[in-house]
Amino acid sequence: MQPAAKPSQATGQAPPPPPCHRCREIKARRYTAVRQGDRETAEAMVTAMGVHLRAAHS
Repeated sequence: MQPAAKPSQATGQAPPPPPCHRCREIKARRYTAVRQGDRETAEAMVTAMGVHLRAAHS
């Protein structure tokens, strides 16, 4: 005979924290550059985000 199943508790995860201030700045600059057709700045922001993520979040 198996023991009676216990009611399961919520096992959901907490929502992720909001992005850091620097992440938001880089994203905003990239979005603006894309909207304005400024490919050079958009590409620079992709690189900046990669460097930032490695330095600050890993």
